[in-house]
Amino acid sequence: MRFQRTFWVFVTCLLLPIISCSNLPRDPKQTLRRVQTQPMRAGLVEHPPCVIRPEGEPRGTEVELVRQFANGVRW
Repeated sequence: MRFQRTFWVFVTCLLLPIISCSNLPRDPKQTLRRVQTQPMRAGLVEHPPCVIRPEGEPRGTEVELVRQFANGVRW
């Protein structure tokens, strides 16, 4: 009798979280669609030699990595 009770408590504790999260993942704000359809935005903070902001276009290793990522270049 004690084994049966312990078994059912264990099964309940194991299955309750699984059942309560059965309809996940959700995307209520349509993030996936927005990410797939809108352009990528990237910000930068000047930190030589990774990011240099002279007059005009920014330069540096991180800037080049972000540009390659945006163009779909595989490393």
